[in-house]
Amino acid sequence: MTRLAPLFPAFSTAFGAIYLACMHFNIAAFVYYPVLGEWHAARIENADAGPPMFYYGWLFNALIGSAVFALAAAVIPQSVARKVWPTLVWAVPGIMLVLSVYLMRIWF
Repeated sequence: MTRLAPLFPAFSTAFGAIYLACMHFNIAAFVYYPVLGEWHAARIENADAGPPMFYYGWLFNALIGSAVFALAAAVIPQSVARKVWPTLVWAVPGIMLVLSVYLMRIWF
C-alpha cells in the first residue's frame, strides 16, 4: 500500500480537472438513454429515446485519464513530488470548485 500512496494525490487532482473539462466540452465515452434502457457510443437521433445521460461517460473519461496521469506522475522523482503535490492538492480543487460554480451558474 505504501508504494501506491503517492499516486492518490495525482489521481484525485487529475480526476476533478478532467471531469470538469469533459462536462464543459461534453466529451463522453458513451451515452445512456434511461427511457430505452440502452447504452450507445454516441448520441442517437430518436424522438422516442428521451433525454440522454452523459454523466457516466464523463466519469469513465475522468477515471481513465486520471489513472494515466497518476501512472505518469509515478515516474516523477520523490524530491520534486514532495514539493509539488502539497500545493497542487490544495490549489487544483479550489480552482475546480470556482470553475464548476461558474459553469453551472445557468441552473441557479
